[in-house]
Amino acid sequence: MPTEVDPEAQRSAEEIGVGAASSSAATPSDVTPRNPESSPPLCAASSDSPGWSMWLIVAYLISVLALLLYAVWGVFDGHLTVGPLGEVFKCCLFGGLGGCLYCLRAVYLNACVRRSWTAHWAPWYLIRPVVSCISGGAAFVFLKAGLLVLESVAGAESTGLGFLALAFIAGLNVDKFIGKLEDVAQSIWGIEKSRAAKGE
Repeated sequence: MPTEVDPEAQRSAEEIGVGAASSSAATPSDVTPRNPESSPPLCAASSDSPGWSMWLIVAYLISVLALLLYAVWGVFDGHLTVGPLGEVFKCCLFGGLGGCLYCLRAVYLNACVRRSWTAHWAPWYLIRPVVSCISGGAAFVFLKAGLLVLESVAGAESTGLGFLALAFIAGLNVDKFIGKLEDVAQSIWGIEKSRAAKGE
């Protein structure tokens, strides 16, 4: 014959069980912190792997870099003749080298260090080396015109190397270089800065 269970006793037993279960639940302070050494390497394969888009961009940048280096070697070795625009062409090449360096650095920072790679930035990676080449050429023009000044110049050879150095920097940091050009244009000709420079 089954025995009857007192409802009050059963409810008390259930409350005691719930209280015990809640008291045994882990609190945030009880959770053992994750050992950083046990985490996988930053570039390890995972569900958020950059995928094929990153490798296509890397292949493109390395191809452009190889082409620029070959052109630089050809110009300085005499195999590639560019006529009276040789200095401008050299500055364009060095600007492109700076742009490729900047883009390759951005790839590993976004894909491995920050893990924020997205294919939406692909046009930027494709266009940036071209913009850097143009910035390098513009740096030569502004230097020749005297609108930008190299302060540490000891001779003709130093001047030529200074042109190439500034062209490389202009290609490496296009935003700052364009901002400098807009400062020059505003101070000399009163041309107002663009919206991008103003942050609008």
